[in-house]
Amino acid sequence: MKKWFGSRPAKSKPEELDVDDLMTLERYEEAEQELQGFLSRRPYDLRSRQKLAELYKKTGRLDEAAKEYMEIADHYSKEGFYDKALALLAQVSKLTSVADKVWPKIERLRRAKKLDQHRPAIMEALVGRRSSSHGSTAASIQFDRLWTSLSRTRLVDQLEADQLKHLFGAFQVVNLAPNEEIARRGQQIEAMFFLASGKVEISVTLPSGSSPVLRALEPGTLFGEQALFERKPWVATYRTSEKSMLLKLDRHGLEAALLGNPDPRGLLEALREQQMDTTVAETVSRTLGE
Repeated sequence: MKKWFGSRPAKSKPEELDVDDLMTLERYEEAEQELQGFLSRRPYDLRSRQKLAELYKKTGRLDEAAKEYMEIADHYSKEGFYDKALALLAQVSKLTSVADKVWPKIERLRRAKKLDQHRPAIMEALVGRRSSSHGSTAASIQFDRLWTSLSRTRLVDQLEADQLKHLFGAFQVVNLAPNEEIARRGQQIEAMFFLASGKVEISVTLPSGSSPVLRALEPGTLFGEQALFERKPWVATYRTSEKSMLLKLDRHGLEAALLGNPDPRGLLEALREQQMDTTVAETVSRTLGE
């Protein structure tokens, strides 16, 4: 028979403290050990990384705190959580040791947030546009790749969503094979082009008969502003050097983009500000000694 009376109660286990408790008690070394151990198993747990950044901040390790905050902000921005990323960077901006390095990053994130807001309008405008070369719709193209090219242009910075929707709804999608000619020197083609993917080479024929490449255009480049707005003949020959996709804006398309546009003057000014034709004309003039 068991003896109950007079027996000692079993000892209770000491209550384990979590990271928040340890930080409240200012037991920072133990808290850091807990966090580092957890992050060694789950390195992408952003909440734990943020706690680690806060710990660094509390213990005066500001550079380490800033590094953690900025890496967390990068993760948030890649997932499209721009407000969360900006809130973290706002905290970093208060750390005087790194404040001057943070503001450019904040500006880039604000731009990325604005671009992301424009994305649905441009997508809506492009879907359904028919390719002039293959008859396929713009819905069949890889929109993410196209968007990456668009986001590099000043146009997307300068124009609001309604203007972008009117503009890109007026473009024609043109798919070209390698070594296809877009425009020849002296040709009168009143159109502007946006290189969405691939590569375009610009050349002129010298008196010797050779045709050196003066410039290679990368995705995100707009060209043809003088041909469209000033009706000037093309000063050089533009040819694809690999499979390429371009968006073409001719005079009819320009009129469609301006019709019903909330700020037609702003759109025209933004398009005219593209200076690729001017740059190419100067290069051709130097090359030919004109």
